[in-house]
Amino acid sequence: MWQFVHRNRQRVVIVGGNFAGLSAASKLSRRFDVTVIDPLQNFEWTPNIHEILSGVKSENGLLLSRSKILQRLGHQFLQDSVSNISIEDNLVHTQAGIQLPYDYCVVATGGERQTYGAAGAEENSFPFLAVHHIRAIKKRLSTLLDRQDKVNVAIVGGGVSGVEALGELLRHDPFHARLNLTLVEAGARILPSLPHQLDTDIRQYFKKYNVALSLGAAVTSLSTDEVELSNGSSVAADLTIWAAGVKPPELLVRSGLLKQGDNWAPTKQTLQSQYADNVFVIGDVGELPKPIRKQAYFAIEMGESAARNIQLLARSRPLKCFKPVNKPMLIAFGAIDTYLVVGNTVVAGKVLAAAKEGIFQLSMFRLGLPLGFIDTQFNTSLRFFTSVKRIFLPELLSLQKIKSLKGVRVLTSNP
Repeated sequence: MWQFVHRNRQRVVIVGGNFAGLSAASKLSRRFDVTVIDPLQNFEWTPNIHEILSGVKSENGLLLSRSKILQRLGHQFLQDSVSNISIEDNLVHTQAGIQLPYDYCVVATGGERQTYGAAGAEENSFPFLAVHHIRAIKKRLSTLLDRQDKVNVAIVGGGVSGVEALGELLRHDPFHARLNLTLVEAGARILPSLPHQLDTDIRQYFKKYNVALSLGAAVTSLSTDEVELSNGSSVAADLTIWAAGVKPPELLVRSGLLKQGDNWAPTKQTLQSQYADNVFVIGDVGELPKPIRKQAYFAIEMGESAARNIQLLARSRPLKCFKPVNKPMLIAFGAIDTYLVVGNTVVAGKVLAAAKEGIFQLSMFRLGLPLGFIDTQFNTSLRFFTSVKRIFLPELLSLQKIKSLKGVRVLTSNP
């Protein structure tokens, strides 16, 4: 039996130590006995993992020790995988055989790779979800470039991850000149969930950089050197990067938090599971009555909201509804361009690339992490943080100010 540090305190078990889970832990006071469980030792800043491909970011620069973070917060970290959550018995079971009783449980596991039934996808493509995936892609690409003059690379998925991965592969001229790049998207356009002017603008760069685009056909199967599509065509691929989406982990089904007919684990507006009032489901795996985008800043806010509600629930006080506010989205296309999406308005310009770095730093602080944990390459002055917060952070963003910056374009919206 796992030993909690303070048996007289109410116990909170957080399953998953990413944005949502760590955010919840950071807002829970030490009057709770808090344990965060995750199979990996380090927290990863996943919104910037694409930059590892080009070397703009180092792996270590995106990794933070979960045990150090939680020790500083006065909580515990258990490196293990959760095999089941018994919502009837209020117990979390781990693969190592540990049972953790809880008064409140926070489920923040994040999603898993979604291959949509494409044959050979697991064996013949590389996921694009975590630092170790990018490491494997770089290693494979390096091996291929050592062996042959030209390398065929297919990126499956024309969403944000696929576009940002493509941008990093195009970042260095000598490097991408040896790559035959193809972006494969099953929908009718790239970035299908975002304003259509993004698709129009990014496609103009495809011509300049000789990038092939396959639209409107899903991947049916993959081999070691080819991607087969539903329209009967195929794409040559010595390396396939799979950036086509995520699905909920089976843990949610086993635990009764996701049932037949659910897309993701359904929650109330308070972030409580529809199936257990003392279980909060947050981040990518939760689905509110009105679904929202699966993004890091929502995950952080959901973690904070869940923590506040746990503290209210512990005092038998009424809970507060989570009220998401749509915020701007930044999409980096390597060194070529950066896009800021505010509702249906899109502005573009290389100058916006600084915003993503600033948000990286400021969000680390929001998670309650000291600057000493952050890679030294990012240690810039607090004056920089203040200016970035004033200009770029969603809460204080002035679209008119952004539009007035030199080198910024407003993308027109044509039907």
